[in-house]
Amino acid sequence: MEDVIDGIHWSIDRKVDIINLSFGFEKDDPKLKEAISLALSNDILVVASAGNTLGLYTHYPATYKGVYSISAIDKDLKRYKLAAKGKIDYVAPGVEIPVYNQKGETIIQSGTSLATAYTTGVISILMSKEDSNVDLGLTSKSLGKKDDFGLGLLLIK
Repeated sequence: MEDVIDGIHWSIDRKVDIINLSFGFEKDDPKLKEAISLALSNDILVVASAGNTLGLYTHYPATYKGVYSISAIDKDLKRYKLAAKGKIDYVAPGVEIPVYNQKGETIIQSGTSLATAYTTGVISILMSKEDSNVDLGLTSKSLGKKDDFGLGLLLIK
C-alpha cells in the first residue's frame, strides 16, 4: 500500500494528466483515499480496476468518488464472469486479451486490470484531442444494468 501511495504522490509532483491503477485492494485505507483525493484536486484523472471479485463488491480505490471504476466485458459485450459489481463507471474489453509476458511471449489473459489499461488508453487519446481545460465529454454505449456495466462501453467520438 505504501508503494502505491508513494507512486501517486510521485505522479502528483510530476503533474501527470492521468493515473492508471490496474489493480485494487479489498480494504479501504485512509492514506490511499487521501492520496487519491489529492490527485483529483490537482486535476489528475484516476482510472482504477473494479476488481475480479466474482461480482461481490468493487475494489478500492475504484469505489472512491471521482475515480473512474472500470470493469471487463468479452467480445460479445457480456460481463466478465469474475468482474466486480457495484460502483462501475465504464466497461472495456478485458477477456482473452493477448499480452506479452516477462519472456516476450504472447499469452492470453483476462480481467478488469486489462480493461482498465485499455480505458486509460482511450481516455488518453481523448485528452490529446481536447483543450486541457475542456470537459472530455466521454460517450458510451449502454450495455445493461448499471451495477454490471456502469454507463457502458467507452467510445471515442
